[in-house]
Amino acid sequence: MNCDIKHISVPQPCTQNWADMDIAAQGRFCQSCQKTVIDFTQLSDKVILEMLSSTSSICGRFDHQQLNILNAALTNDTPRMLRLSWKKLSVAAAAFIGFVPFIKVNANAKPPVETNPMSFKKSSAQIADTTKEFRVITGSVTDSLGEVLAGVTIRVKGTQFNTSTDRYGQFRLTIPASLQLTGLVSYIGFTTQEFKLDHQVSKYSFILKQMPAMLGEVFILQQPAKPVKAVKQK
Repeated sequence: MNCDIKHISVPQPCTQNWADMDIAAQGRFCQSCQKTVIDFTQLSDKVILEMLSSTSSICGRFDHQQLNILNAALTNDTPRMLRLSWKKLSVAAAAFIGFVPFIKVNANAKPPVETNPMSFKKSSAQIADTTKEFRVITGSVTDSLGEVLAGVTIRVKGTQFNTSTDRYGQFRLTIPASLQLTGLVSYIGFTTQEFKLDHQVSKYSFILKQMPAMLGEVFILQQPAKPVKAVKQK
């Protein structure tokens, strides 16, 4: 992928609240600076670089780790990294500012598929020794504004028991009934929540807290232009 960008940064992060901005195409409109702030947190590296390459002045909303990965890809000039989405590389560290945009979910999308309840990291023999019965837990996940979150991962710590929320923020997970277990609720841009799986509780409700990020005018350092060689006249 041809790209003349050498480095991307936000020298002076904006202090305006993302949630207070008016919704606009590709992001939100900042009344303070009278500019549209592009939400790059939902875009792939390739799309971001294409957009930045075609303009000289743009305000954007980035995750700090997202910028680090983009710049690492540009520095190393690794095509494979440029093709990867930053979210695949920094799921654990990804963070957003203020209000996270609503997730667009295909109305015909299939409900999340729960992983095989026997897919422990332990061997089958070890599983048989520790538990013979399973139970089902259900629940919902929302953000601090009460909006449902689709695609949130709910898993049992130290195992491969996991599932994800559907478009209504609901989940269903089969877990061992006789073990003392700890659950984890994780989602990009939100703080991971840990909880104890109580044998007396079968339904849970989680409210995830958003993590900080930054937005502001993007500074783009371009690669120096290559000199044009003169063509000798014959």
